[in-house]
Amino acid sequence: MPEFAVLGVRLTGKGLPEAGNSYMGNKRRKLGVLMGQRWIQDRGETGPTIKKGSADESRMAEVRVSRTHRRPLRTTAGFEDREGHRSPSTSIIEQCTLYNTKRRSIPHRSKALQDTRVQTSSTIRLTQQVKAGGCASKLAPGSLRAVLDGLPAQTDPNLLVGFETSDDAGVYRISDHMALVQTVDFFTPMVDDPFTYGQIAATNALSDVYAMGGRPLTALAVVCYPQDGDMEVMGQILRGGLAKMTEAGCTVVGGHSVRDAEMKFGYAVTGLIDPARVWTNCKAQAEDVLILTKAIGTGVITTALKQGKAKDGWVDGAVESMTTLNRAAAEALDRCSDVHAVTDVTGFGLMGHGREMAIGSGVALEIDTASVPKLAGALDAIRLGAVPAGLHANRDYAECLVSLGDASAVTDEVRLLMYDPQTSGGLLISVSAESADALLKELRGAGLPAERIGRAVAGKPEIILQ
Repeated sequence: MPEFAVLGVRLTGKGLPEAGNSYMGNKRRKLGVLMGQRWIQDRGETGPTIKKGSADESRMAEVRVSRTHRRPLRTTAGFEDREGHRSPSTSIIEQCTLYNTKRRSIPHRSKALQDTRVQTSSTIRLTQQVKAGGCASKLAPGSLRAVLDGLPAQTDPNLLVGFETSDDAGVYRISDHMALVQTVDFFTPMVDDPFTYGQIAATNALSDVYAMGGRPLTALAVVCYPQDGDMEVMGQILRGGLAKMTEAGCTVVGGHSVRDAEMKFGYAVTGLIDPARVWTNCKAQAEDVLILTKAIGTGVITTALKQGKAKDGWVDGAVESMTTLNRAAAEALDRCSDVHAVTDVTGFGLMGHGREMAIGSGVALEIDTASVPKLAGALDAIRLGAVPAGLHANRDYAECLVSLGDASAVTDEVRLLMYDPQTSGGLLISVSAESADALLKELRGAGLPAERIGRAVAGKPEIILQ
């Protein structure tokens, strides 16, 4: 006999309600009758009459709006949402099918994570619910730049870093020795496991604060989610994000949610920073050494995952990279006195963020493509055709400043990879040649796959691939 469990009430195959183990106490039988009436009405039959304005009618309305929630009473203190826009005409059968699911293990999780998280009941692949995943879902950088350039200049003397130089975060001075560093980052899923997706979103949002030299303090969650989506999945996303925020010592104080056909998640992060020690992306100096702290390739690998072409090992490596905080790298940089410019390599790719550093600093960047760390499977993914649309947008944006120093040394696949949109990527650092070796040793000692990838040279702003 088919059975659906909703709010503790069982509806049998004959459409007759039976009282279940409802948390609603002595009112469960009455609620069962009301839900049974809704079941009968959905089948085109006539059920018992409910007097208008009665308590029964109120309970019926409560059941009808419980489209995506197991509990009629909400406990979302500190979280503003758009609940008031729910449709009141949800069929009880739609509710039933939401929860008539089986628990399963989700691929591409480390064993440690499987041991610490709650299993969800969803069988959906998150990457199949969106058109583009992670930072590859960002607006094209050229289009965004055109809009920002048209905005009026701000004249607040306490605004130390704004959006004029496309830096990673804003910095606002509140005293001679303290400033706020603020950023917001959210995106669509790039992996199928909701817990891991939440972790990556949090790691990525925190990265902007680390790239400026700040210490993250508080965060607000940004949630866009389908109205009839599985709330267990959303819970796991939030749980994953909270785990990373806790690891970073950053307190989540609330958030905001809206209905959206495509799920998106991330955080607005606020941190503290010394106004005298702010790292920007526009102070690289000629003869500086360029260091990259993480391997690139997350965009093409997660695109291969979405297309069903990725090997497990590729995805595992990409996930490990995307869930590694840039905190250790920032701490190593803080102990180095000769760091001139820093930016995190994310949605605009190595070439896009390198373009901003070159233009902002008035120097040319020479990149040794063979030295750029690459995730296992990244070049294979490109050969399989797993090229995200964001990669092409980045190429349109940055290629006007990119030239080939030795065309025979740079293959087409490697050249494409330089534009790959990264999610939760590493830090691109411009440091004096005298301090480069010591910094590189310290970064590697922290377990980071950091590499010397080139240098800054005097000349017109451009990027030379070698």
